[in-house]
Amino acid sequence: MSESPPWEPAVVVVGLGAAGTASVERIDTDTAATLRTVDDPPETPASLRDAVVDAAFVFLTGDAAEAGVVGCAHDLARSTGACSVFVAEGLSDVPSELTAALNLVVPIERDAVSPLVVSSLLADLFEAMMTPTVRALGHGDVRVVAGDGRVGRLAIRPPDDDDPTWVSPRVGGEREAALVFVCAERERSPATVERAAGVADGVGLGALLWDQRIHERYADASHVKRLVTVDPEASPGAPRD
Repeated sequence: MSESPPWEPAVVVVGLGAAGTASVERIDTDTAATLRTVDDPPETPASLRDAVVDAAFVFLTGDAAEAGVVGCAHDLARSTGACSVFVAEGLSDVPSELTAALNLVVPIERDAVSPLVVSSLLADLFEAMMTPTVRALGHGDVRVVAGDGRVGRLAIRPPDDDDPTWVSPRVGGEREAALVFVCAERERSPATVERAAGVADGVGLGALLWDQRIHERYADASHVKRLVTVDPEASPGAPRD
Protein backbone atom coordinates (compact mmCIF):
# COMPACT_ATOMS: atom_id res chain seq x y z
CA MET A 1 0.00 0.00 0.00
CA SER A 2 1.39 3.39 -0.96
CA GLU A 3 2.11 5.96 1.70
CA SER A 4 -0.32 8.84 2.14
CA PRO A 5 0.98 12.16 0.83
CA PRO A 6 2.14 14.62 3.51
CA TRP A 7 -0.41 17.12 4.73
CA GLU A 8 -0.09 20.43 2.91
CA PRO A 9 -1.54 23.66 4.30
CA ALA A 10 -4.19 25.61 2.45
CA VAL A 11 -2.56 28.97 1.66
CA VAL A 12 -4.26 32.18 0.55
CA VAL A 13 -2.22 35.19 -0.58
CA VAL A 14 -4.11 38.48 -0.83
CA GLY A 15 -2.99 41.74 -2.42
CA LEU A 16 -4.85 44.74 -1.02
CA GLY A 17 -5.16 47.97 -3.00
CA ALA A 18 -3.07 48.99 -6.00
CA ALA A 19 0.36 48.22 -4.51
CA GLY A 20 -0.74 44.93 -2.98
CA THR A 21 -2.44 43.85 -6.19
CA ALA A 22 0.73 44.58 -8.17
CA SER A 23 2.84 42.59 -5.70
CA VAL A 24 0.62 39.51 -5.85
CA GLU A 25 0.29 39.67 -9.63
CA ARG A 26 4.09 39.45 -9.87
CA ILE A 27 4.14 36.08 -8.10
CA ASP A 28 4.84 33.14 -10.40
CA THR A 29 4.51 29.90 -8.46
CA ASP A 30 4.06 26.21 -9.19
CA THR A 31 2.36 25.61 -5.84
CA ALA A 32 -1.36 25.30 -5.16
CA ALA A 33 -1.48 28.57 -3.20
CA THR A 34 -4.58 30.67 -3.90
CA LEU A 35 -3.65 34.16 -5.11
CA ARG A 36 -6.32 36.84 -4.72
CA THR A 37 -6.43 40.61 -5.13
CA VAL A 38 -8.76 43.33 -3.84
CA ASP A 39 -8.60 46.56 -5.84
CA ASP A 40 -10.89 48.41 -3.43
CA PRO A 41 -10.09 47.09 0.09
CA PRO A 42 -13.16 48.54 1.84
CA GLU A 43 -15.27 46.41 -0.52
CA THR A 44 -13.93 42.97 0.38
CA PRO A 45 -15.83 40.28 -1.54
CA ALA A 46 -17.63 37.62 0.49
CA SER A 47 -15.85 34.89 -1.50
CA LEU A 48 -12.51 36.14 -0.18
CA ARG A 49 -13.73 36.06 3.41
CA ASP A 50 -14.87 32.48 2.85
CA ALA A 51 -11.47 31.57 1.39
CA VAL A 52 -9.47 32.89 4.35
CA VAL A 53 -11.80 31.19 6.85
CA ASP A 54 -10.85 27.81 5.38
CA ALA A 55 -7.12 28.56 5.06
CA ALA A 56 -4.29 27.42 7.32
CA PHE A 57 -2.08 30.38 6.32
CA VAL A 58 -3.10 33.81 5.06
CA PHE A 59 -0.49 36.19 3.64
CA LEU A 60 -1.59 39.79 3.12
CA THR A 61 0.20 42.72 1.51
CA GLY A 62 -0.50 46.32 0.57
CA ASP A 63 0.54 49.93 1.02
CA ALA A 64 -0.58 51.23 4.41
CA ALA A 65 -1.14 54.70 2.93
CA GLU A 66 -3.88 53.44 0.60
CA ALA A 67 -7.40 53.83 1.93
CA GLY A 68 -8.81 50.71 3.57
CA VAL A 69 -5.68 48.55 3.31
CA VAL A 70 -4.76 48.34 7.00
CA GLY A 71 -8.40 48.01 8.08
CA CYS A 72 -9.02 45.23 5.57
CA ALA A 73 -5.90 43.34 6.68
CA HIS A 74 -7.08 43.64 10.28
CA ASP A 75 -10.60 42.44 9.47
CA LEU A 76 -9.48 39.50 7.33
CA ALA A 77 -7.07 38.35 10.02
CA ARG A 78 -9.76 38.59 12.68
CA SER A 79 -12.16 36.55 10.56
CA THR A 80 -9.89 33.51 10.30
CA GLY A 81 -8.15 31.13 12.63
CA ALA A 82 -5.31 30.85 10.14
CA CYS A 83 -1.75 31.94 10.76
CA SER A 84 -1.81 35.47 9.32
CA VAL A 85 1.13 37.52 8.04
CA PHE A 86 0.83 41.12 6.79
CA VAL A 87 3.68 42.57 4.71
CA ALA A 88 2.87 46.28 4.92
CA GLU A 89 4.64 48.83 2.76
CA GLY A 90 4.93 52.32 4.22
CA LEU A 91 3.92 51.31 7.75
CA SER A 92 6.29 53.21 10.03
CA ASP A 93 4.50 52.48 13.30
CA VAL A 94 2.67 49.22 13.99
CA PRO A 95 -0.44 49.81 16.12
CA SER A 96 -1.10 47.33 18.92
CA GLU A 97 -4.56 46.51 17.58
CA LEU A 98 -2.92 45.29 14.37
CA THR A 99 -0.45 42.99 16.13
CA ALA A 100 -3.31 41.74 18.31
CA ALA A 101 -5.18 40.60 15.19
CA LEU A 102 -2.25 39.14 13.24
CA ASN A 103 0.46 36.63 13.95
CA LEU A 104 3.15 38.69 12.24
CA VAL A 105 3.33 42.19 10.77
CA VAL A 106 6.33 43.00 8.56
CA PRO A 107 6.53 46.74 7.85
CA ILE A 108 8.58 47.69 4.78
CA GLU A 109 9.85 51.22 4.25
CA ARG A 110 8.31 52.61 1.09
CA ASP A 111 10.71 52.76 -1.88
CA ALA A 112 13.42 51.01 0.18
CA VAL A 113 13.40 47.94 -2.05
CA SER A 114 12.45 46.95 -5.57
CA PRO A 115 8.88 45.69 -6.10
CA LEU A 116 10.34 42.20 -6.60
CA VAL A 117 11.38 41.97 -2.96
CA VAL A 118 7.86 42.20 -1.52
CA SER A 119 6.38 39.68 -3.94
CA SER A 120 9.33 37.31 -3.59
CA LEU A 121 9.22 37.49 0.22
CA LEU A 122 5.61 36.35 0.11
CA ALA A 123 6.48 33.59 -2.35
CA ASP A 124 9.48 32.46 -0.29
CA LEU A 125 7.32 32.15 2.82
CA PHE A 126 4.64 29.93 1.30
CA GLU A 127 6.81 28.07 -1.21
CA ALA A 128 9.03 26.98 1.70
CA MET A 129 6.18 24.79 2.96
CA MET A 130 4.38 23.64 -0.21
CA THR A 131 5.07 21.12 -2.96
CA PRO A 132 6.87 21.08 -5.30
CA THR A 133 9.12 23.81 -3.87
CA VAL A 134 9.45 22.69 -0.23
CA ARG A 135 13.03 21.95 0.78
CA ALA A 136 14.49 22.15 4.30
CA LEU A 137 11.58 23.81 6.11
CA GLY A 138 7.86 23.16 6.46
CA HIS A 139 4.61 24.71 7.63
CA GLY A 140 5.49 24.12 11.29
CA ASP A 141 8.70 26.12 10.95
CA VAL A 142 6.95 29.06 9.29
CA ARG A 143 4.24 28.98 11.94
CA VAL A 144 6.79 29.03 14.77
CA VAL A 145 8.68 31.97 13.26
CA ALA A 146 5.45 33.92 12.71
CA GLY A 147 4.58 33.58 16.39
CA ASP A 148 1.66 35.60 17.77
CA GLY A 149 1.46 39.38 17.84
CA ARG A 150 4.98 39.72 16.47
CA VAL A 151 6.64 42.40 14.34
CA GLY A 152 9.22 41.50 11.71
CA ARG A 153 12.26 43.34 10.38
CA LEU A 154 13.56 42.49 6.93
CA ALA A 155 17.14 42.87 5.75
CA ILE A 156 18.49 42.26 2.25
CA ARG A 157 22.09 41.69 1.25
CA PRO A 158 24.10 40.25 -1.64
CA PRO A 159 25.09 36.60 -1.10
CA ASP A 160 28.79 37.39 -0.60
CA ASP A 161 28.38 40.54 1.49
CA ASP A 162 28.08 40.53 5.28
CA ASP A 163 26.62 44.05 5.46
CA PRO A 164 22.80 43.86 5.33
CA THR A 165 20.50 46.68 4.30
CA TRP A 166 17.56 46.90 6.69
CA VAL A 167 14.38 47.83 4.83
CA SER A 168 12.07 47.78 7.87
CA PRO A 169 11.90 50.37 10.66
CA ARG A 170 13.62 49.55 13.94
CA VAL A 171 11.47 47.80 16.52
CA GLY A 172 11.68 47.89 20.29
CA GLY A 173 11.22 44.57 22.05
CA GLU A 174 12.78 41.16 22.46
CA ARG A 175 14.10 39.30 19.47
CA GLU A 176 12.63 35.82 19.14
CA ALA A 177 13.67 34.28 15.84
CA ALA A 178 15.33 34.82 12.50
CA LEU A 179 14.32 33.20 9.23
CA VAL A 180 16.92 33.41 6.46
CA PHE A 181 16.24 32.73 2.79
CA VAL A 182 19.26 32.25 0.52
CA CYS A 183 17.77 33.09 -2.87
CA ALA A 184 19.36 32.07 -6.17
CA GLU A 185 18.50 30.71 -9.59
CA ARG A 186 20.52 27.53 -9.05
CA GLU A 187 21.15 25.21 -6.12
CA ARG A 188 24.09 26.03 -3.84
CA SER A 189 26.05 23.60 -1.67
CA PRO A 190 24.88 23.18 1.95
CA ALA A 191 28.10 24.78 3.20
CA THR A 192 27.60 27.79 0.94
CA VAL A 193 24.01 28.17 2.10
CA GLU A 194 24.95 27.94 5.79
CA ARG A 195 27.71 30.49 5.33
CA ALA A 196 25.39 32.87 3.46
CA ALA A 197 22.71 32.41 6.13
CA GLY A 198 25.17 33.36 8.87
CA VAL A 199 24.56 30.17 10.81
CA ALA A 200 27.83 30.35 12.74
CA ASP A 201 27.16 33.97 13.70
CA GLY A 202 23.59 33.30 14.81
CA VAL A 203 24.33 31.10 17.83
CA GLY A 204 22.79 32.52 20.98
CA LEU A 205 20.60 35.04 19.16
CA GLY A 206 17.34 33.13 19.43
CA ALA A 207 15.88 30.58 17.02
CA LEU A 208 17.56 30.65 13.61
CA LEU A 209 16.06 28.86 10.63
CA TRP A 210 17.32 29.00 7.09
CA ASP A 211 16.35 27.67 3.69
CA GLN A 212 17.51 27.80 0.11
CA ARG A 213 15.00 29.30 -2.30
CA ILE A 214 15.65 28.38 -5.92
CA HIS A 215 13.66 30.06 -8.68
CA GLU A 216 14.22 31.70 -12.04
CA ARG A 217 12.93 34.94 -10.49
CA TYR A 218 16.37 35.18 -8.90
CA ALA A 219 18.31 35.07 -12.17
CA ASP A 220 20.77 37.98 -11.95
CA ALA A 221 19.15 38.89 -8.62
CA SER A 222 20.56 36.43 -6.09
CA HIS A 223 20.47 37.71 -2.52
CA VAL A 224 19.89 36.79 1.10
CA LYS A 225 16.72 37.80 2.95
CA ARG A 226 16.89 37.89 6.75
CA LEU A 227 13.56 38.21 8.55
CA VAL A 228 13.94 38.87 12.27
CA THR A 229 10.85 38.62 14.48
CA VAL A 230 10.40 40.68 17.63
CA ASP A 231 7.93 40.53 20.51
CA PRO A 232 7.08 44.24 20.94
CA GLU A 233 5.55 43.61 24.37
CA ALA A 234 8.64 41.95 25.89
CA SER A 235 11.38 44.13 27.39
CA PRO A 236 10.28 47.16 25.37
CA GLY A 237 12.58 50.08 24.76
CA ALA A 238 15.92 49.21 23.22
CA PRO A 239 15.66 48.39 19.51
CA ARG A 240 17.52 45.26 18.55
CA ASP A 241 18.67 43.76 15.27
